[in-house]
Amino acid sequence: MNRKKISPLVSTTEEYAATATVHGVGYVLNRDIPLVDRILWLVLVTCFLSISVYLSYNFYTDWQTNRVITTLESTTKPVTELQFPAVTICREGLDMEAVKKALELDYEKWNLDNKRRKRSTGSVDPGLSEFLREKFRYDDEAEYNMMDILQSMASPD
Repeated sequence: MNRKKISPLVSTTEEYAATATVHGVGYVLNRDIPLVDRILWLVLVTCFLSISVYLSYNFYTDWQTNRVITTLESTTKPVTELQFPAVTICREGLDMEAVKKALELDYEKWNLDNKRRKRSTGSVDPGLSEFLREKFRYDDEAEYNMMDILQSMASPD
């Protein structure tokens, strides 16, 4: 072959190797590195390229023979009907005003849904205990109940 026809190919390859992000490729064609080092890098790059092709082929054939099929039982179930685990909220860094507003809005909606009217007196509404039991699935057999916690939070002491 003619040397002039190879020259653009070699220069393009060297330029690619100098700017490639694949580690080792730049060392193979770098003329500033001794020939022994360049040959070592060529062997390493070729070896690991071969290993990666081999592993990719194995994973692909394994995927072809053992496909994973995922099906959803129901995609129309409302989020409100899903069972969520209990959550413990750490007080540090918590915006209690936002939590309070969210609970108040949920309680008002619960009252409307159950056709109840919120009591306007300063004491804690007895219906609140039922709301909290439904909302948080609170256990009534505990030594204390949610109303005790609310009363202690509302008390001026």
